[in-house]
Amino acid sequence: ADTMTMVVGYALQAAGIGGFAALLRRRGAPAEKNAPAALLLHLGFALVLGGWTCNELAGEPDGYLKLHAGRTGSVDGEFEFTLDEFEIDRWPDTGSVRQYTSRGRIGGEKVDISVNHPLVRSGWWVYQSSFEEMENPHTGEPFYFTILLCVKNVGLPFAALGGAMMLAG
Repeated sequence: ADTMTMVVGYALQAAGIGGFAALLRRRGAPAEKNAPAALLLHLGFALVLGGWTCNELAGEPDGYLKLHAGRTGSVDGEFEFTLDEFEIDRWPDTGSVRQYTSRGRIGGEKVDISVNHPLVRSGWWVYQSSFEEMENPHTGEPFYFTILLCVKNVGLPFAALGGAMMLAG
């Protein structure tokens, strides 16, 4: 175990991470006992920051789709979502909105997007953000648009792994 600790310590020093190296090379029970936990904690933190950096370097991926039934919108050219139906569930006693759901298709696959239940596809998270109600001028019936928030989370796996490592450390 001592030889492995020394090797890892020197490798970290060579990589420019001197604090880890000093922690791993320090003699004595407390430092040797805490070294793996400290290493997990610090590497986990580095992964969380790396995940955030990946998202920042990915550019300006966030955007909105505003669709009504029968329309198709492209999510940054990676896939297309066709809205088949927009459904509003209201509380019976007050009439206020309880839940709203966009039912549609990606290719031939049927998908639902509702509040707190986003669609995850190709690194994109598509959230049910809002809706807009208008009146059809010909019939007087309500006419709805769904508003979907599209977010690219390329760094999420790194941040999740880093968070787990920090908890383990």
